[in-house]
Amino acid sequence: MQHALPLWKQFEYFKDYREKLTGFQGKDKATETLRKALYIISIGTDDFILNYFLFPIRSIEYNDLYNLGARKISVSGSPPMGCLPAPRNLNIFKGRTCFDYYNKVSRDFNIELKKLVDKLRKELDGIQVVFSDVYKPMMNMIQNPHLNGLEEVKRGCCGTGLLEVSYFCMIEAESFLCKDRSIYMYWDSIHATDRVYGIVADTLMNTSLRELI
Repeated sequence: MQHALPLWKQFEYFKDYREKLTGFQGKDKATETLRKALYIISIGTDDFILNYFLFPIRSIEYNDLYNLGARKISVSGSPPMGCLPAPRNLNIFKGRTCFDYYNKVSRDFNIELKKLVDKLRKELDGIQVVFSDVYKPMMNMIQNPHLNGLEEVKRGCCGTGLLEVSYFCMIEAESFLCKDRSIYMYWDSIHATDRVYGIVADTLMNTSLRELI
């Protein structure tokens, strides 16, 4: 987690890319390329679980992607955070059911994010911005795992599946990993498996992203 690129650094890289693109294509062509490109913004789970809930006074300033030339933007909402393996441990005496408070935070966050997307549509000329709902498809997988080829939705694939995340899942021992990750919803206690991300991606391609492609 410590080596993940912060959002401000990603913006710096994007600015650098824009300069190089302009030098290669020329200003007009580069502007057209940037306007036609699709930008997917996904901020949420880690920022809440590993940032907001641990450091509630931390504030982060984000540059305006619109001012850098982006016009087609998908803003992903928050998944049902309370159903992640790590928060489920808070409900250990209730059978490790989903932690309702975290899920409520996700739903409230998504409501406000939708409002922001609607506001941006009205205020920014030429912008095509959509809200991509990942809460519903992921909750559907949690509630109906077998319909999506899943069998384990409470534990992650690596280690105990309850607390391990990031480096703790990189131990090269066969016994440390599940035998078949394709039937697991989560890879570790925070992140979903590639199967789940694939299902979510297909869902979004047929819903919100269809407006931009």
